[in-house]
Amino acid sequence: MRDAGSGAFGEGMDKLRSKRGVALLSAFIVMVTLSTVALAFLSMVKDDIKRNGTEQADQQAYYIAKAGLAKARWALTTSGQAVGWGETDTVFGTGTYTVTTTDNGDSTYTIISEGYIPNDTNPIARRRVEQRNTSVAMSALTNLCLGATAAASSTRGG
Repeated sequence: MRDAGSGAFGEGMDKLRSKRGVALLSAFIVMVTLSTVALAFLSMVKDDIKRNGTEQADQQAYYIAKAGLAKARWALTTSGQAVGWGETDTVFGTGTYTVTTTDNGDSTYTIISEGYIPNDTNPIARRRVEQRNTSVAMSALTNLCLGATAAASSTRGG
């Protein structure tokens, strides 16, 4: 014997189950989509961090090479160093530099400096700077800063 209301009740349950199934499937699709977007974002962040680290090491190597260049110019103009002067694997900050000077034959020199992070054996970054036709006559120039007075329009800190 069948109840008069059981047919309508059974059909209502089937519709409710069908709606729950659609909702579950929709929630699953949304979760997969959000997970994919999150993974893509994390991958982009990881790549950006790696690239920034590489750029920072490259910039440090450049400034270390510039320090080697400045040391060579100083040695040529103040210490009277001559042809073939150089330094190898000189530690500077977080890296090293190697610098050489070459006589151009016309009273000028070529200075080549290479900066490495962390060193030239296993560099993660390497930069080379070069200065051509450097004159040693610069040693006759007067240092205008010696004995000069300095003033500041503002100060910061102690």
